[in-house]
Amino acid sequence: MKSEKINNDKKVISRRKLDMLFNNSSIYYFNNLENYYEFEEFIKLHKTPLLTKLRKASNLYFLSDTYFLIIQNFELEDDEHAFFCSCITEFAKFINNSKPLISKIRENATLIEKNLS
Repeated sequence: MKSEKINNDKKVISRRKLDMLFNNSSIYYFNNLENYYEFEEFIKLHKTPLLTKLRKASNLYFLSDTYFLIIQNFELEDDEHAFFCSCITEFAKFINNSKPLISKIRENATLIEKNLS
């Protein structure tokens, strides 16, 4: 039997490309409207372009004494994603994503017009 030649000269490097797009909807809830505006103000102070992206990709609803922020198709760079995740947890709670909940919120809640200043 002939022995096979093995070429160990080539190195294979694989890199994962992380796609920072929130393809599905994300739902966060705020206990009061003041918490939402504090969250916006915090982003505005530190990363103003992120606030513009957030406003385009989200809607704020009021239902049963709770404010729900629904975010869809939110495209972020790596540093923006890390910043967003760390700061929203200070102001809101994440709700496990479910399509029926989004439908319920959209059908029964009041849409809050966001301050565009």
